[in-house]
Amino acid sequence: MLIVSKAWLEEINIAGETFSLRRTPDNQQLIVQTLNQGQIQLHVHWTKRLIADINLVSKQYVFESKKQIFFLTTKDTFQEYTSTKDLLQLFSDQEKEIVKRFMKQHKMKPKTNSILQLTELLDFCNQTLKEKNLQP
Repeated sequence: MLIVSKAWLEEINIAGETFSLRRTPDNQQLIVQTLNQGQIQLHVHWTKRLIADINLVSKQYVFESKKQIFFLTTKDTFQEYTSTKDLLQLFSDQEKEIVKRFMKQHKMKPKTNSILQLTELLDFCNQTLKEKNLQP
């Protein structure tokens, strides 16, 4: 278990990974890991809860399976990411076609991409925005 001062959580780097304390749209504060750099960033938050498993014979506590929650940030938004449709909403129609073509070339699906594929996609999106000098 790692105990960290709240003052450090604005942003902290551990073994080359960046973690920060962010406020979600529903006003919760979560520790998230930033997976890429750029204008559009992807963050991940892991949860693993201890829950009671009560039946007629015994009462015990078990951990539920680990869940990952992804978030996208741009200049002024911090929103939950569930599929690539959430990412495409940030772009104009012309830019959407460019991103969709990239996804098709790299065989990416809307909901079943690995973290590596997502960071590759976001790096492409950030590069596209940089080249066109546009903002989502």
